[in-house]
Amino acid sequence: MHRFPQVKKFGWNSSKIGIFFHSGLLIGYFCGKEKKALVLESSFQELIEFTNGIFLKHRVSSYPLDSETDDSNSYTSIEELLSLYPQVEYLTWTAPKIGIFFSSGLLIGYHCGKEKKAMILESSFIGLIEFTNTVMLKRQVFIYPKNL
Repeated sequence: MHRFPQVKKFGWNSSKIGIFFHSGLLIGYFCGKEKKALVLESSFQELIEFTNGIFLKHRVSSYPLDSETDDSNSYTSIEELLSLYPQVEYLTWTAPKIGIFFSSGLLIGYHCGKEKKAMILESSFIGLIEFTNTVMLKRQVFIYPKNL
């Protein structure tokens, strides 16, 4: 993390990066002896680039967008996202983890003070799922290079 000081603007720390690793967002392996995840640097850089893209999209989007005019721009609660996309349970994504993804800049959304919950742009959630699927495919190649 010291070699990537820009991640501080995302609010990332070692604990969050560990959650990203265990949630399928990073490539590497868990070293049981040292009790820590060792992450492939290029994988970490790809996650940084993904997050930079989210920041750019968030800046140019009008927020909150009018969800009645465009379904791809609808904001949804974390609980609703979990019911709409139950396959993320395979990735061990839970409401608290998705909240961490949101607070870490991996998802576009806003805090609804009235209801005291995060509202996530559904298309950004789908984008994070797609990113994770790509990482998971790369993990298979990384773990099993003889299959190439």
